[in-house]
Amino acid sequence: MKILKMLHVLIGCLTLGVIAGGQQNPGFISIDCGAPNDYPDDELDIYYKADAEFVDSGTNMQVSTQFIYQYKLQQSKNLRMFPNGTRNCYTLRPDEGKGNTYLVRASFWYGNYDGKNQTPAFDLHIDVNYWITVNSSSWTYEEIIYTPPRDYIQVCLVNTGSGVPFISALELRLLDNSTYQINSGALVNDWRSNLGSTDTYRHPKDVYDRIWHNDTYSEDLSSVSNTTAIVTSTSNDAYKVPPEVLMTATQTQNVTDPLFWEPVNSATACSLCGGLVNAMYDIKKTYGVIRESWQGDPCVPTQYSWSGLNCSYDGSPRIVSLNLSSSGLKGPIATSISNLTAIVYLDLSNNSLTGSIPDFLAQMPSLEVLNLGGNDLNGSVPKTLLKKKADGSLQLSLDGNPNLCRSDNCSTSNVQPKKKGIPIAPIIASVAAALVLILLGALAVLWIIRRRLIQSNSFAYCMCKKI
Repeated sequence: MKILKMLHVLIGCLTLGVIAGGQQNPGFISIDCGAPNDYPDDELDIYYKADAEFVDSGTNMQVSTQFIYQYKLQQSKNLRMFPNGTRNCYTLRPDEGKGNTYLVRASFWYGNYDGKNQTPAFDLHIDVNYWITVNSSSWTYEEIIYTPPRDYIQVCLVNTGSGVPFISALELRLLDNSTYQINSGALVNDWRSNLGSTDTYRHPKDVYDRIWHNDTYSEDLSSVSNTTAIVTSTSNDAYKVPPEVLMTATQTQNVTDPLFWEPVNSATACSLCGGLVNAMYDIKKTYGVIRESWQGDPCVPTQYSWSGLNCSYDGSPRIVSLNLSSSGLKGPIATSISNLTAIVYLDLSNNSLTGSIPDFLAQMPSLEVLNLGGNDLNGSVPKTLLKKKADGSLQLSLDGNPNLCRSDNCSTSNVQPKKKGIPIAPIIASVAAALVLILLGALAVLWIIRRRLIQSNSFAYCMCKKI
C-alpha cells in the first residue's frame, strides 16, 4: 500500500510539473477559444488557456461530431461564436508591453458547429485596423506581424452581414525586434513554406512557433536536401530558422529557368490609423459597464464607435462627450476620467456614486457641462467648480445629493453626513429596569430565607415544649 501511495504522489508531482512547464512559454499568449478549461498541448509543448479572461461576449460551441476528428489539433475542437453585436474583441496583454514586435495568429474552423452547413464570412481587425476577411470552410489561420502603440492588443471580429463571426484559436508570440523593423504598424503574412520538404514544423522546433508548411511548390521544381546536419548559431541569429527547415530546398530542373514568386500586393499591409490612451477601458473595468458596442477602440472606425459617447476627429480621435447616466455606477468618481482631456460634456447622473467630488473635474480644460445629480456624493463642492458655475463657463448640476454641501463656506457639520448618536435615555431606562429586577430578586430571596428560619425556630420551640 505504501508503494502504491508513493506512486500516486509521484504521478501527481509529474503531472503538476508538466502543467507548470507548459505554462512557462515566455513571450507566448495561447488561447483555445471556446475551450472549457486550460490544458497543456504535449505535442506542441504549449500551454493553452480558455478564453474567458480575454473576452466578455460570445458563446462557447463545439464543432459538429461529424467533423470533430477531422483535424488532430485540440484547438480545432471548440470555438467561440458572436451572434450579438457588430464588433466583438479579444484583449491581449503581453508582459513585454508596447513597442515590441509580435506575431499574432488567429485560427478558424467552422466545422458546421451550428448544423446549418453555411460557412460565414466576416472581417478581422487588429486594434482599429482592417486585417483580413475570413471566409473558409476548412481549417485556416491568418497571421500578422504587429508592433502595438499600447500595452495591449485587441483582435476584433466584425459582423458584415454575411453570417455569425467565430474564432477557434488566438495566439501571440514575441519576436526579436531586429527581425521586422517596422517600428509601428503591421505586416500581413501571406505564407511561410518549408520548401522541398514533406514535413511541417512549428514549436518546439521553432522557438517563435512559426508554422513552416511542407511545400514542393510545383512539378517544374525539384527538391534537394542536405545529407549532414546543419548547425546554426542561436546567439546572434534573431530569425532562428529551425535547422530542419534549412535542410531542404527547391531548385529548378533547368538551370536556365528562373526561380521566382509573385510579390504580395502592398495594399495587404496595414498601419495604425489612431486610437485612444487607456481611460475608457479603465472606466469600463472600474464600474463593470457591459454594453454591446463597448469593444475595440471607442472612436475608430467611426461606424463602430461606442454608444453613449461622441468623438472629435480633428487630428487624433478624442472623446468630447460621455453620457453614463443611469448606468448603475457605484463607488467614487473614477480618476481615469481625468485622462479624457478633450471632454466637453460629462453626465454621471442617476447612479450610486459616493464620496467627495474630486478636484480634477475642476481642472479639465474643455469641460462645459457636468451633471452629477441623483447620486450619494458628500463633502463640499470644489471652489473652482463653484466659481466656474458662477461665471457661466460651466453648467453644473448637483441636485439629488442630500449629503452634499453646495455653498463655499461649509462647516464640518454639513460637510460630513451626520452620524447618528447613541440614544442615552433608552440605555438608562434599561439599566434602571435591570437594577430594579435584581433588587426585587434579592429581596425575594432574603424573604424566603427569613421565612424558613422563622419556621425552623418555631418547630424547635414546639419540640422543646412537648418534651
